[in-house]
Amino acid sequence: MSYIPLPVRVALVAGLLAALALLAMLVRERRRSRRVERLALRDPLTGLPNRLAFDHRSALDWERAKRYERPIGVLVLDIDGFKAVNDAHGHRAGDCLLRDLARALAGRVRRSDLLARLGGDEFVVLTEETGRSGLEALARSLEQAVDGLPVEGLSIGWAQREPDDAEFWDVLHRADTAMYRHKHGQRGPAGPLDEADPPGEPTLAPLQAS
Repeated sequence: MSYIPLPVRVALVAGLLAALALLAMLVRERRRSRRVERLALRDPLTGLPNRLAFDHRSALDWERAKRYERPIGVLVLDIDGFKAVNDAHGHRAGDCLLRDLARALAGRVRRSDLLARLGGDEFVVLTEETGRSGLEALARSLEQAVDGLPVEGLSIGWAQREPDDAEFWDVLHRADTAMYRHKHGQRGPAGPLDEADPPGEPTLAPLQAS
């Protein structure tokens, strides 16, 4: 570069440094955006995916299950006796219980499953490639996750995709109704409703498409 005039060389170096500085700034901003996005999809208390993350994942899994006619299931979980813990020991104890339960539940699902906290003391598990027997077995396993925790138990309802389901909400609605049925008298995790079963009162509002 000896033949290039000094002012030009200085300008070239300055331009290169400016370009490198801009690139570094863009990389930092991209990383920051990714961190913000990850935080937006996480429940801050338990560290589990939140309802927004569940919404996104269920939409993708539902379309794939419909296209390839593959099984997809969902389990809705609600803690029995959680209010009593808050009333007797305060919300800090309730928060500790939720974190402990989240860890216990996470140890009982597959890496391919999505365990999410919907809010309050409600959790949900989204499963792919899992039929009726697998959902029943998983529900029984999750029911045991509260062993040793200061609660009465877990109310669990599950459902799987049926041929006439129009959208994922149909599956989630059945699982939520089954959970409500379990919570109000039926022993053991509840699955699809029998014709003689009352419809119950679902507790989950439909998920909003993003």
